[in-house]
Amino acid sequence: YHRLTDITKGIYETQLEDFTISHIVEDHDGGYWFAALESGGFYCSNPDIKIYDIQTGFPSKYVSSIALKNSENIFVGFLDGNLLKLDATNKKITILDRGRAKIQDLVYDPFINTLWVFKSNMMNYYKECRQPMIIVNIPNYYYVAKHLQFSPSKNVIWRTYSYGFSKIDLNSKSVIFHSNEIKVDQRFYETRTYEVLTSSTNRTWVANIDGLFELKNKHLILPEKKHPAFQNRIQAIEELSDSTLVFGSKGFGLIFWKGDSIAT
Repeated sequence: YHRLTDITKGIYETQLEDFTISHIVEDHDGGYWFAALESGGFYCSNPDIKIYDIQTGFPSKYVSSIALKNSENIFVGFLDGNLLKLDATNKKITILDRGRAKIQDLVYDPFINTLWVFKSNMMNYYKECRQPMIIVNIPNYYYVAKHLQFSPSKNVIWRTYSYGFSKIDLNSKSVIFHSNEIKVDQRFYETRTYEVLTSSTNRTWVANIDGLFELKNKHLILPEKKHPAFQNRIQAIEELSDSTLVFGSKGFGLIFWKGDSIAT
């Protein structure tokens, strides 16, 4: 409710719909913390945050992926296959595709103004000056991709899924590496993998249910820097502009690694 009179008039906005909120706390900076039974905690630094949903023009309420084009424009993919672009400046929503297959992930390449769209078993790309969306047929396109990550050069995408990961060359539109080429304890690699990232120093890191590994010559190697989080589930990896690697762990929070220094 934005004002007291809205309570009697029944004028309100619903936020965090479909979550069971057990507690709300306001901090010293005026931000709000929300405890949800299903998904941990949420933080809102601005109570007047704008919520986009079906009432504001979204085709459905289940968002499966987002990709930033710039500070004003964002691409939004949905569970039901819809794809749109949102202009946050003028609140304009443009439907780009009304697909049926779930959009698993989106990645945007600003250098060639191309949005890569990965659906259940398809790879597509979209250029704003060129419609409709283009389907790319890739030989040996195994499994359903859960998450995508560009290489620093933007010419390669790493795909991760329930049974491993693969590397796609965007120039040739082909799979140039698959994790079934790796052997672990005399068995082919078939491990749930959350993220693969090639850093600016050209080292490739693999995050899976068993922890963190470096991929070298088709072998997975434990990191030279030790931390208990690296022997447990690592669910996300990002690299900051100063080359600091950030790891999202299960049970150990965020891990920041740069050079010989590790902080949590």
